[in-house]
Amino acid sequence: MKAKSIILLIFILLLSDHSFLHAQTSIEAIKTEAENEMRFGRFGEAIDLLNRYVSSKPQEAEGYYLRGFCYEKRQEFNMAVFDYRIANKLDPGNKEIAESLGRATAFWYSLLLNQIEGYKREIAIDPNEADNYLNIGKAYKNMGNWEAAEEWYDKYRARAHASPDEIIRYTEILAKNNHIEKGWPILKKYTEEYPNDQRLWSRFGYFSLWLGKKKIAIDAFQSALAIKPFFKEALAGLDQAKGKGYNYTVVDTAVRFNYGIQKRQPVFVYPIDRYYRTLRRRPNDNNLRYTLAKALFNAERYEEAYQQVQILNKALYDSVATFTDTTGYGVFADNVVTTRQNYNLQQIAMYQAKLKADSTDKEAILKLASYYSVEQNYDSSMILYDNYLRLVPGDAKANYLYAKAAANNQEFNKAKARLVVLLHNHPDNLEYQLFDAQLFAWSAHDWNQEDLDTALIYLKNVLDHNNDNVEALLTLSSLHIFYTHNFDTAQVFLDRAKKLDPSNNSAAKLQSDMAIQKSLLASAKIFEILQEGRKLAGEGECEEALPKYEEYLDKAPPNILIRKEYADVNVCAKNYQKAIDIYDDILGRGDNPDVELQRAKVYYYMGDSVNSLSAFRKLAVEKPNDFTINMYLGDSYAKMHEFGKAEDVYDNIEDKIQLDSTQSAMIEQRRTWLPATGLASMLAGFPNYTLLTPYASYYTDNLGISSNTQGLRLDLGLNRFLSVGAEAFRTTLAGSSSRVSSNTMKWNLTFKLSSILSAGVGFGNSNFGNLINRPVANVYVRADQVDKYSFSLGYSKLDASQIIFSESLIGTRLSAKMLQFNGSYQFKSGVKVSAYYNNYKISDGNSGNSINFRIGKYFYPDFIMGYEYNASFFSATSPYYFSPTKYESHSLWGEWDLVKDSTANLTIGGMIGEVSNTNFILRQVYATGSLKLANTFTVQGRIVGGSSYQSVVGYSSYSSLAVYLTAYWSL
Repeated sequence: MKAKSIILLIFILLLSDHSFLHAQTSIEAIKTEAENEMRFGRFGEAIDLLNRYVSSKPQEAEGYYLRGFCYEKRQEFNMAVFDYRIANKLDPGNKEIAESLGRATAFWYSLLLNQIEGYKREIAIDPNEADNYLNIGKAYKNMGNWEAAEEWYDKYRARAHASPDEIIRYTEILAKNNHIEKGWPILKKYTEEYPNDQRLWSRFGYFSLWLGKKKIAIDAFQSALAIKPFFKEALAGLDQAKGKGYNYTVVDTAVRFNYGIQKRQPVFVYPIDRYYRTLRRRPNDNNLRYTLAKALFNAERYEEAYQQVQILNKALYDSVATFTDTTGYGVFADNVVTTRQNYNLQQIAMYQAKLKADSTDKEAILKLASYYSVEQNYDSSMILYDNYLRLVPGDAKANYLYAKAAANNQEFNKAKARLVVLLHNHPDNLEYQLFDAQLFAWSAHDWNQEDLDTALIYLKNVLDHNNDNVEALLTLSSLHIFYTHNFDTAQVFLDRAKKLDPSNNSAAKLQSDMAIQKSLLASAKIFEILQEGRKLAGEGECEEALPKYEEYLDKAPPNILIRKEYADVNVCAKNYQKAIDIYDDILGRGDNPDVELQRAKVYYYMGDSVNSLSAFRKLAVEKPNDFTINMYLGDSYAKMHEFGKAEDVYDNIEDKIQLDSTQSAMIEQRRTWLPATGLASMLAGFPNYTLLTPYASYYTDNLGISSNTQGLRLDLGLNRFLSVGAEAFRTTLAGSSSRVSSNTMKWNLTFKLSSILSAGVGFGNSNFGNLINRPVANVYVRADQVDKYSFSLGYSKLDASQIIFSESLIGTRLSAKMLQFNGSYQFKSGVKVSAYYNNYKISDGNSGNSINFRIGKYFYPDFIMGYEYNASFFSATSPYYFSPTKYESHSLWGEWDLVKDSTANLTIGGMIGEVSNTNFILRQVYATGSLKLANTFTVQGRIVGGSSYQSVVGYSSYSSLAVYLTAYWSL
């Protein structure tokens, strides 16, 4: 309450200071407007504004952060994560952005894992449905699990012809996994199949470039640009492929091998070592890495140069590389790739020739197998190692190399089989122990504690021998992350590895995996609470299930689906009103047809026939052919004793909806429940409703006048159109020197002309203590629609003392006639206008008019404020009662809904203003409320107090207090 008051004060101050608003730039105004939309929960509108803000200020993190927050509130976690990532990159030290990124990422990944499990269940049912494999691949891609993503994309491609869009995504995954050779022929095939897709040509160009196929790359980029001349990705690739001053020939890079020229001896060895040492301390120094790569190439250490170029290419591909001098880099990178490939192919050709001459040449077999492994041709490498082992059975090194090749080829079972034999024969070999622990970390999907314990022992042995073994430290960290979930210990080992090798990509990936695993583990524990609640609810123990749902909702991120599920469990536990409140909250955040239907059913179950009928009528308009909705609509009419309408609905169901035998039986059963038609139907449904309304009011002022009224009204519904009623009330008027009581008896007729239009008439007599009778009568017509508009026109005839409080009228009987108009309308913008007009004719010959006009705006969903004009004009000024010939006032007013739900309402309001041509300040405060004590019993009340100007019998300052209390009891 205090916070809202502060917000309101700030809002008023801002409105009063126009210069502040005008001083803002248009861009900042857009952000301010977006933040206002966010305060009201209109996140979609805020996103539209923030799109413009981000476009204008793309280098500022705040726009991305605010838009990410909006996406998160709309449950669009993928978009939220993307925006948070950009914001975090622009402002890496911002703790709030980092926390939001972690929170959104954890929940998104949790959803993705749930989706993956769902698709796996679908695959178990139908293993031939290709889209399930594709969706799993996409989920893993979104999580950055590139290896798993590639595996599931491969399974998808084995079952379906992928679209160009999916091939673009697939080759992105291959690039992340450095499987360029695998992707190249696929892209070549797709460029032939889809020659007008510039994206495929561009991607084919990059894959060709990375493989050293420069001419093919240039042709591919030019093909892409022929389709889309300003395609930025292809333009960048073409520049990289062409380079400056570079003439490429095969002979230039391979001649010394063809003619047997001796290779130059490695030079600059010591500088290379120095570069390596410095690079360990400054792994992001791309200028130094470029220098190292050139030194390695000049020393003919092509494989190492190639590795450095791969790191630099990835940095360029991810747009994170920073060079102060890029002179010739594209040409150099091409030369490294080409020279390395040509050298390796030369070596492969040479050793193939040797084996052709002598198939038992063991050295040639091992050398050729090693070069096949370097070129990632692991199948050929494994075959050669097997051939070698036929010549040299039991060679431990060859078996170990075979196991390495098999592991690189993702054939972990084959690798493990060889390693079991090696460890049996050489149990103390630390290299074998390390590799066995790595195999466990890479492949242990269905693992047991014994295997984990063995891996931990092996790693301890390795580190006891060499405490700086980076591979052992990383593997140990991985085991604690994924298997023991001992994250503190994992971090210790990971920090040691990063210190020893700061540029290690596996260390960076493990750090990211740890953060994700922590979040997933926390989410899994919370999810277990939800599963316990679901199990209890499934067993019918709904009351016991509710605390579990509440605990889950308290700990988990906002989730509309679980909120609805929680409401459904409340229905099961017969907590109908609580369920209604939850459904209302969900629907307040956006349309949800399923929730609307469930809420309508709950209204029906709890016996709230009015709301039930209204809800099902609305749903039936939206879905006229839905059997369930129409059946409940008919049932709701029947509960309201509108049996003819119920029968019409049942007829409409049979005419317009194709029913099965069960549905037909349900409709026929309901027909038997309806009473007979005609006179019997009227008698069976009489009364249509019975409403008993006791009421009381009290009024007092500073002139010594008081009024007390107590009354009772009874209405009987003859049918859905007409009701009759009787009303009796007693009023006591008292002044400083006089007092009179009156008893009034009235008959009332009410006509329900439509769902929004009604009319009524009342007539009777007021009997005063001196045996004087005054006829009383009224007639009115009213139209209203809740939260939108209300209009009424009425005419009343009654004693003047009943509408004008004056001591002079207590003992004087004057009659009065009053014509009244009231109206209000609320616009979608939140602006609300209201007005009333009264015309008085009094039997002493006086007449007058009073006018009131209000306009206001909802600045919050529960707060409105605005301006009021009030005026009264009488034909003559009476000495007996206040009847000014001209009275005007101007005021500011406001209302605040403190409580507003289906069972209780409480509104407070106030007004302050000035009476024209006087020094009087008028003031007023009031409170209005209602409380639903039972489905059939509601109490309403209002209290009003204030002071104003009134010039009569020597008085000018006038203050009063009025209290009204009414109860509605439906019998």
